[in-house]
Amino acid sequence: MRTVAVLPLAILTMLLVSSCGGRSGSYELATFDSAANQWIIAKYHSQEATRLRRKADDLAGQARIYATVFGSESEWTTGTKLLAQSYLDAAKEQERLAEEHVSAGRARSPSMSGSVVKH
Repeated sequence: MRTVAVLPLAILTMLLVSSCGGRSGSYELATFDSAANQWIIAKYHSQEATRLRRKADDLAGQARIYATVFGSESEWTTGTKLLAQSYLDAAKEQERLAEEHVSAGRARSPSMSGSVVKH
């Protein structure tokens, strides 16, 4: 029975890993070189945060369905809730990185105003 409960998590993990591939770009996301690059990098991190939050919301909804079908203490429900929380944590980290790059851009160029929108 445990193998069946782990299967949805394994499938979701594979989808996450496969969706991360195929991105091409010329910016090093960890760089703090120029103000222009900082805005582009911050935008990327903000978009990733939005994508991860949507995924977390979708999984939270799925967990509610699992709770109705299998019970709130089932492995399907608890596993999906944990996965949703991990997506939420990743979104918060992306937001933190976005703010870090906005701050770095401001330090290099006072004209870089505004902030990345918090979700």
